[in-house]
Amino acid sequence: MVVGDRVVYDEDGVRHEGEIIEFLYDGLALTMKLDDGAHLTCGTRWVKKVGQHLLNQKHCNNSKGGMKDGK
Repeated sequence: MVVGDRVVYDEDGVRHEGEIIEFLYDGLALTMKLDDGAHLTCGTRWVKKVGQHLLNQKHCNNSKGGMKDGK
């Protein structure tokens, strides 16, 4: 995960989705800007990546031998 990645944090069934804006404590925690504009800080182990910027996504797909649909 890097700054700018979209992540989700699920707290007891309540889903918080947003974008990573900074890492704290040598990467053990992060602050994310939620879609409603609020900021949430939590441990990195509790979030899951849900997407990336288009440029990063294209690079990841190309490094695995092409796009997922075979093109």
